Amino acid sequence: MNRVRARTASTDPALRLLYVGVAFLILNLWAVLKRRMACDVHRHGKRYNHRRFTILRMCHFLIRAIESRLNSVEAIHKPANELPVVV
Repeated sequence: MNRVRARTASTDPALRLLYVGVAFLILNLWAVLKRRMACDVHRHGKRYNHRRFTILRMCHFLIRAIESRLNSVEAIHKPANELPVVV
């Protein structure tokens, strides 16, 4: 739970509860995906490989998906024609 919960210094209880709720949703989604996708097939049936889909890997997938959706800024360039301001 603490690995996916957002850290905040806010005293607003509604915001803090929202963060805890989102963390629970992420953990539940991870548990479902891990049970469905992270298994190896053996001759005795399916065996779950817990190292295959970790919570950290899912967090990285979510970060990449959010960044690609929001067109994240990768670099900031200063315009060449802008002169520095001297005070």
